[in-house]
Amino acid sequence: MSTSQRGKTISNCSDAVIKAALKLMVGYQAASVQQPDSPTRTAQIEQQQAMQALPEAIHAVIHKARELERVSTGLSKKCTRDGVEPYIGPEEYSMFQELVASLRGIELALKNVVVPAPFSELHAQLRRYVAKGRSWVSVVNDLARQAYEAPRSIDEQTSGDALRALADHSTKRLVVLANA
Repeated sequence: MSTSQRGKTISNCSDAVIKAALKLMVGYQAASVQQPDSPTRTAQIEQQQAMQALPEAIHAVIHKARELERVSTGLSKKCTRDGVEPYIGPEEYSMFQELVASLRGIELALKNVVVPAPFSELHAQLRRYVAKGRSWVSVVNDLARQAYEAPRSIDEQTSGDALRALADHSTKRLVVLANA
């Protein structure tokens, strides 16, 4: 598999998660919309159908998020073992930055969406799986960034005494946290 195919696989998985999550959020809205002026039987049936479709839609997003996590985890392990260059080309690096930003946007939208009460626990699972998938895409992005961006150095002189004081402070703080 070429480097561009690997990047496209993660891109396709990410796109699938994003599209399914957006569709799900529309489904949430359709299921929770009350028809105040039209308590007709048709409106009630449409709302019931929307509610019945939600579990399947939630599971579809979970499945896609788990696939994203699996693919991203595999790629991150390969990049860690063999280096980034055989798997991700420099032209794909910006794509990973965009994917991470898009997935974070979906995470935020899923956090803020109004979820029908019967589905709140399943929605929480969904959010965890999307976060895991995004996290692994972020790991791949970080590996690519380290491979293709030169580190920035700061030309500052730091005194040895200041570094020693910082180390002492950090050690004391860690001891306090460990004993808490």
